[in-house]
Amino acid sequence: MNEIVGLSPAIVRVKRATRKIAKSDEDCLIIGESGVGKAQVAHIIHRLSRRRSDPLVKLYPSEFYSTKNSQNGEFTQHFDRIISSAAGGTLVVFDVEEFPDQQKFQLQELLQGLNGYKKFWEGSSRPRIISTSKLSPQKALEQKTISTNLYYKLNRLMLEIPALRSRKQDIPYLYQKFIRKAARAQGITLEGYALSDELYDGLMLYNWPGNVKELKNCIRTLVVTAENGLVKPTVLPFLDNKDPLKLFAEKSLPEAVQIVENYLLKKALGRFEGNQTKAAQHLQISEASLRYKLKKYVIDNK
Repeated sequence: MNEIVGLSPAIVRVKRATRKIAKSDEDCLIIGESGVGKAQVAHIIHRLSRRRSDPLVKLYPSEFYSTKNSQNGEFTQHFDRIISSAAGGTLVVFDVEEFPDQQKFQLQELLQGLNGYKKFWEGSSRPRIISTSKLSPQKALEQKTISTNLYYKLNRLMLEIPALRSRKQDIPYLYQKFIRKAARAQGITLEGYALSDELYDGLMLYNWPGNVKELKNCIRTLVVTAENGLVKPTVLPFLDNKDPLKLFAEKSLPEAVQIVENYLLKKALGRFEGNQTKAAQHLQISEASLRYKLKKYVIDNK
């Protein structure tokens, strides 16, 4: 479980749920944006499950979108070969909403033990299916990218992985893990791994649309471009804070005050891992004032 890095309430809940889901043998649907770590969690569930010594097989939608030989049933046969190789183990179906209709239909037949898939049920060798999706249940069904019947058969258990922007207090821990790993992989010796104030501010202000995967890539860039053993935050455009007040140029005074207060509140909460008492002391305001401002700016302290 230590592979899931962070101490925020959101990621602690994910760790607890992952451990419990691994003990079950139910099929599971993992949802979350691209880059949040769905594949990592799927692997952990398998390694903690009773099937850990059996195969872990991955299935991607891209395997079924080649135009070559697409009319002669080879895709159907390929799907069947994958299922057979995963017998008794775990089948991870990535981005299930992106699969062709034919493979979605096959997946539903497998779940129901119909036609040629009945043998897996009779022999107790049907693989446990862990599927992933970038869509929430509501969006998946609204967009009709997957049938209601299939969705709820896959969704026997559901685990949602939060976006990085909703658990920014984990960024310093992720930074320490990734920068050490990147330095070792590149054979680069850094003078220190400490997170400077400039870099901290840049990482915490950015919204991370690519989530943990984007953060990891950015840190690798910092390591590779380090000079004299020191990372240079300015190599990443969004971390360049040469004119920190530029964003206020077109703002009214009330708007500017709101932006500053919102930033300082989030930074203080992140620094003290959500502890409101310590955050209020650091900001030199009362806890009542802090709670008022959190409600005013709709800041979710999770």
